[in-house]
Amino acid sequence: MANEIEYVCLFIFTETMDYSILVRKTKGPTPDNPNGQAGRLNGIGGKMETCDYSSRDAVIREAQEECGVDIGSLDLRHFSTERYQYKAIVHYFYLKDQKIFNQLVDMRYTNDGDDFIVVKIDELLSEPSLSDYCVWNVPYLLLMSKILDCRELETRPVIYKPS
Repeated sequence: MANEIEYVCLFIFTETMDYSILVRKTKGPTPDNPNGQAGRLNGIGGKMETCDYSSRDAVIREAQEECGVDIGSLDLRHFSTERYQYKAIVHYFYLKDQKIFNQLVDMRYTNDGDDFIVVKIDELLSEPSLSDYCVWNVPYLLLMSKILDCRELETRPVIYKPS
């Protein structure tokens, strides 16, 4: 589709995926994103730029710009690409890394001045009022990440080495 804008979004989890760190966005609606996100919780991310060779490159760059963390060598997982009505494509990633998670908790704010908020995944999914603070699809995306990660762990091959 012509004139689509591509974005990336990263969710960072604890190793157990019980908690995620989200960003309370301060920027409101723009011509590129009429839905806006001011006051809502979302992952780390932003618009892909011409310097990005791929969505992976873009999410690594965004994590560096917004948070000052280098995630390029970590086990970054792409789990979905969604096309939205307002002519946007968003590439979603997740990362399970306790060290990065703790670093962001200690920082408290992104480089843009947005707050980091720690959410317990089970509470976010079971309490509708908590979901009201998120961008509309964030609870679904967090759950999707967790389910896909569990499925991946269950389907890894077991290597048998005869003695």
